[in-house]
Amino acid sequence: MDDTTQIMHMLGQISGKLDGMEKNMSANHTAVNQRLDEIQKSNNQRFDALESRVEHVEQEQKSMIWKIASWSSLGGALVAGVVQLLQNSTK
Repeated sequence: MDDTTQIMHMLGQISGKLDGMEKNMSANHTAVNQRLDEIQKSNNQRFDALESRVEHVEQEQKSMIWKIASWSSLGGALVAGVVQLLQNSTK
């Protein structure tokens, strides 16, 4: 082989290797993007679940506050009624 043929042969090999590397990098890029999308979806699902749980706890907390306020009012009214009865019975 003459020098020109050898150079062309080597350039062909280099070109083939570069094409292979480009395809490999493209496949890796696609795989990384797919994995990132899966991670984002997973994180969004976890965040939504946590958000739902927090909303549930907040609703229970509000319900508990109303129950405490109601029972406190009832207890206060009961004490006031007993005090009034005691005052009336001692007169």
